[in-house]
Amino acid sequence: MMREKLIKFVLGLAQVAIDLGIVATFFTAFATVIAGICCLVSPRTFLGGHLTINLVIQGLVAVIVAALAFAGLLATHRLLDNLNRGHYFIAANCQALQQLLWLEIAGLIISGITTIWLRLVQVKPFVSFIVMTEDNFSDGIGFIVFLLIIYLIFKRGIALQQDADNII
Repeated sequence: MMREKLIKFVLGLAQVAIDLGIVATFFTAFATVIAGICCLVSPRTFLGGHLTINLVIQGLVAVIVAALAFAGLLATHRLLDNLNRGHYFIAANCQALQQLLWLEIAGLIISGITTIWLRLVQVKPFVSFIVMTEDNFSDGIGFIVFLLIIYLIFKRGIALQQDADNII
């Protein structure tokens, strides 16, 4: 009984943290779009007249990465919501994990391409979260493997649940 309450409490805290992350990511993406529009409309005022294709591409990548983060947080919110309700091995959880997996892969690819491009043209990144270090890349690969394992566990759990339901 105490263990179930502790699990519910921890899941509730995680839900609150994810909800705060959703709000923060939304405002970050909104601020990035507004800043980008201001820089495009009046580059002399905001960038000293140095509007280059590099800054435009970095701004677009920042918006894409923020959108991926927002979508990932929404998928995590749905997953935690189902877990809080006691719905563990259902198709919606598998779909949320699959969505998280694809979003992480897309983010890793986009950040990797951006990092390679910025290093090739030797441009300092305008926004630091769009570039990766070697540690970020290995962490991303590790997270993808972790998500894949969890996804396969949930998928197997759903199959076992269906078998048990068919037997009864």
